[in-house]
Amino acid sequence: MASSANWDVRDHGEDVRDVSATLRAQIAYLPQIKEHPCGSTKYLCCYLMPNGQTLAIERKGKRTATIWMRAKDRPNYFLDNVTAELSYPWPEPGRYGRNSNLRRLPELANETLLRIKVPSADSGIKFLRSVMNS
Repeated sequence: MASSANWDVRDHGEDVRDVSATLRAQIAYLPQIKEHPCGSTKYLCCYLMPNGQTLAIERKGKRTATIWMRAKDRPNYFLDNVTAELSYPWPEPGRYGRNSNLRRLPELANETLLRIKVPSADSGIKFLRSVMNS
């Protein structure tokens, strides 16, 4: 990971107090994490991990960043300050029940997902590294 001296969220037009923006700016310096071929949306930044896993990070998130991933791809351990909850496909036809932008990612659209909340960009990067090493 690049040291904080080598990157600045303001270079990306983001608010430096925004956990999600800071995390996404740091990801830009990790060449092994690529933008998803489906691209990103107004509400989600979508990524492919080196092991082929798909992740989405919500663009909003001043105090925490929200990361979406398939539950079956979860890492073997979670850091103490990271929280996760399961999100099941909505059983009622015609409703989605979670961030509808996830539907554009075939790997996530109809899967049981984990919604992970990280309190800082540093804990987000540590979490992503644990996903890469799982």
